[in-house]
Amino acid sequence: MCGVNGVFSYRGGRIDLDELRRTREAQAARGPDGAGEYVSDDGGVGFGHRRLSIIDLSEAATQPMASDDGRLIVTFNGEIYNYRELRRELEAEGCVFRSHSDTETLLHLYRRRGLEMFAQLRGMYAFAISTPTSVRCCWRAIRSASSRCIIPTTARPCVSPRR
Repeated sequence: MCGVNGVFSYRGGRIDLDELRRTREAQAARGPDGAGEYVSDDGGVGFGHRRLSIIDLSEAATQPMASDDGRLIVTFNGEIYNYRELRRELEAEGCVFRSHSDTETLLHLYRRRGLEMFAQLRGMYAFAISTPTSVRCCWRAIRSASSRCIIPTTARPCVSPRR
């Protein structure tokens, strides 16, 4: 699985870019196929990503990934098991995809459905999305009590307002 990290300035200043890069690189073993970073225009939010390419090996799936208009940025780890089905639905609604990744499916789904998208996601994941007004950190863990019992937990969004 990939390595994702983020830094948020709670006091309204700029993030420490060295801190973002150090914490990203501490996860290099999780993502040997590439590294990326995003810092918001105001410098208050930064995402780091170490890539392990599995679904889409192309550069189009590099993360952090921006929406086509640049208003949404996501860094994602995990797998959305039903992303192909969701993608087909989104394409039928007029969404145009640039990659074949489940990451881009998250961007389109979030834009269309917001936090309601969790009812449709099947998988295990952790991701953060930055919008012009907020940062949302979301995850869904699947814990296995034994090799025969898999218990999904609910998706938990947390919201930090941007200043």
